[in-house]
Amino acid sequence: MQARRFGAELLLARPLTGVSADGPGYVAELSDGTLIRGRAALFASGVEWRRLDVPGVDDQLGAGVYYGAGPSEAPACTGSQVVVVGGGNSAGQAVVRFSRYAQQVTLLVRGRDLGASMSQYLINQVSAIPNVDVRARTQVVGLEADDRLQAVMVRSEDGIEPVRLPADALFICIGGAPRTDGAAGIGLATNTAGYLVTGTPRRPRSSLNSSPASGSPQPPRRSNATASGRSSPLPVPTRGIWSAPSSPAPPRYTTTPRKHSNPSASPTTSNGPVAISHSG
Repeated sequence: MQARRFGAELLLARPLTGVSADGPGYVAELSDGTLIRGRAALFASGVEWRRLDVPGVDDQLGAGVYYGAGPSEAPACTGSQVVVVGGGNSAGQAVVRFSRYAQQVTLLVRGRDLGASMSQYLINQVSAIPNVDVRARTQVVGLEADDRLQAVMVRSEDGIEPVRLPADALFICIGGAPRTDGAAGIGLATNTAGYLVTGTPRRPRSSLNSSPASGSPQPPRRSNATASGRSSPLPVPTRGIWSAPSSPAPPRYTTTPRKHSNPSASPTTSNGPVAISHSG
């Protein structure tokens, strides 16, 4: 609603296929052939959840199996048996929240221990909670369900047969992959994981002056964890700062559909930045 009040045009259900340079600005192409031109491009394309490749998981989505674990999920699990998959901070934070409501919380970690991927303050919290069971070197290999999830089948590295773990809810917190494929056409710098290389959160500059990034396309911040659990971000050095061009304004850019279902409809015009956000 706020974006519309400021005059932004929202185009939904049309994934981005690419962005390329267009004179002094940029042109973004959508899956239906629509071209969107602008003086600047803001990348806020988010991430795609990594999928747990286990038979039955997709069938039970929303019926006991969930990707991610927001704070609002915890009260709904009061008195339940909860299983969380993942070894990072998001999984650890979810375990702490669920432990306040659930009867039992089991954290399944594929790695040898939590030290490689979770902040020490979270490890200390998780280890001190009496109704939390951490199982390292353990993976989900199957589900047992009817209309809803009933149990999770798990196998440890030193185990031969799967073990049945009763579960009312399975929360998968194994991270995501950045949706930055469209940035390749204009040469935005990415790190080895595919995230856009940016500066600090207050100055989300990318490697190009007129194409800032925002939100999840940026790499997760490394942090110095303190005893209080707070952390301070370590900025990633970049070159260039997003700023308005000092030269005269370029010609106005337009949203130009290649194939329009209504020949009489005229394309909308835009003289501002183009926000790149995947949908669909």
